[in-house]
Amino acid sequence: MPDLEHITVFLDAESESPIRRQDVITLISGVEQVLTEIEASVTGEAPQATWMWGDDEYHLPLTASVNGISLPTLSRVADTFREGFAQAALDGEIEWSVDLSEQGRAAARRILRTLDHLDALVISTGPDPIAPPVRIESAQVSERVGRRLRRTRSTVEGHLASLSDRGTYIRGRIVERGTNVSVVCHFPLEMANQVSQLFRQNALVAGDVAYDEEGNPRSVIPVAEIEGRGREGPLADFIGSAPSILGERGLEDLLRKIRKGSE
Repeated sequence: MPDLEHITVFLDAESESPIRRQDVITLISGVEQVLTEIEASVTGEAPQATWMWGDDEYHLPLTASVNGISLPTLSRVADTFREGFAQAALDGEIEWSVDLSEQGRAAARRILRTLDHLDALVISTGPDPIAPPVRIESAQVSERVGRRLRRTRSTVEGHLASLSDRGTYIRGRIVERGTNVSVVCHFPLEMANQVSQLFRQNALVAGDVAYDEEGNPRSVIPVAEIEGRGREGPLADFIGSAPSILGERGLEDLLRKIRKGSE
C-alpha cells in the first residue's frame, strides 16, 4: 500500500466451526458494494476510491488511500458503513443516512445473513478508530433486515452443535433434525450445567421460536426448557427378540415406538 493517508475497514468473522467459502465470498463482495455506493451517495459523483483487501493475522482489512478522494470524505464513507451496521446490532434494521440502491441494500442484507452460519461479525475502522467496534451476534438480525419474522411459543429438535459463553447468557446453535437449518439459541445462565451435558448431542428446546417466511426456525430467544432426545433403535433391533416381531407387544405400541424413533 502506498505511503498515503488512508482509511481501513476491519471485518472480523467469528465462528467456532469452519467458515464456509461462500460466506467469505458474500462478505467480500457485499462490503465492497456497500462502501462503493456510500461513496457515490456522499459525493454525488462516480466512485473514485479504490479499496484493496489486505492480509492480517486477526482481521480482514479493506483499505483505501486518498487517491482521488479527500480524507474527510473517505472517513465519512467508512463511518457511515460502520454506523449503518451498528443499527443492525441494536435492532436488526438499517436506516441508511445516505441513498443506496436496492442492489446496495441487498448486499447489506447478504452480509448480515452470513450470521446464520457465523457466531458474530465485528466491524471497525482505522487507522485510528474513535468509535468502538460494532459487534453483531444474532442470526435473528440477518433475517429481520428486509423481512419480518413470525415468533411463537414452540419447540425445535436437533443436534446441539455449538456453545459459547456471552457473559449474560449462553449462545448455542442447534442444527434442526430433518432440515439441517441452523437455529440460534440463547440459554439463561442457570441452564449452564444442563446445556453443557447435552453439547454435541440431540436435544429438544422450547421457547420463543422465530420463523422466517419459508416456515424455517431461525432462533429460540430465550430458551425456556431443554431436554435430551435419544434416538430409538431401528426396526431390525426388534427382530429375534420374540417368536414373532410383535411378541406380546400390540401393533399400535410397536408402531408408536418406531415412529417416535424416526421423528
